[in-house]
Amino acid sequence: MTAAIKTDKLKRFKNLEFILGVLLVGGIGLAVIFSGWLFPGGGSELNLAYRLTPPLVEPGFPLGTDPLGRDVLARVIIGGEISLKVGVYSALGAVVIGIIMGLVSGYYGGFLDMIVMRFADVQLALPFILLAITFIAVIGGGLTNMIILLIISQWVQYARLVRGSVLSLRDREFILAAKAIGVKDIRILFQHLLPNLIGPVIVLMTLNVANNILLESSLTF
Repeated sequence: MTAAIKTDKLKRFKNLEFILGVLLVGGIGLAVIFSGWLFPGGGSELNLAYRLTPPLVEPGFPLGTDPLGRDVLARVIIGGEISLKVGVYSALGAVVIGIIMGLVSGYYGGFLDMIVMRFADVQLALPFILLAITFIAVIGGGLTNMIILLIISQWVQYARLVRGSVLSLRDREFILAAKAIGVKDIRILFQHLLPNLIGPVIVLMTLNVANNILLESSLTF
């Protein structure tokens, strides 16, 4: 009886953690999405009368102001919109490319698999900072180029993850049965294989969104 009560309390605590996490992330996401409506000035309005105001002193500036009197909260949320775009768009681009390359490589194997994996090995052997400096020096900076750089540097992770899952699934009975009745390869790849391996991909993507935001802030610094 005591063990059952402890288990029930543990489940409630886990659910509470989940609910708090959703509320926190959802609140931040909504604030970032509607940042243009919440802060029409874009956080760039100068107010020298309130320069270097400490947090929680003035009602209009909950996080205080910078040396030019600009609202720190507004600038943080406006900047969060850019960071969120970089994190989400780069992760989505890497997911799409990585899934396609991993599916094709793992399913067909042979020479195509060898070419894709050797290219992936070469890219993984290159330090990210060296790749980033070379890319920015040749192509240039900017938000779009930053997203492209992160996609190029991270698609390999998804490709290797998907390829490994495909290798373990392609000889399963449901795949062999689909081949036996004449199902086309494109349908096998995206309707039979992909739904069975998408879970680990989503987990890796959620981790990479946060990582990409940190990489973007480091590179822009």
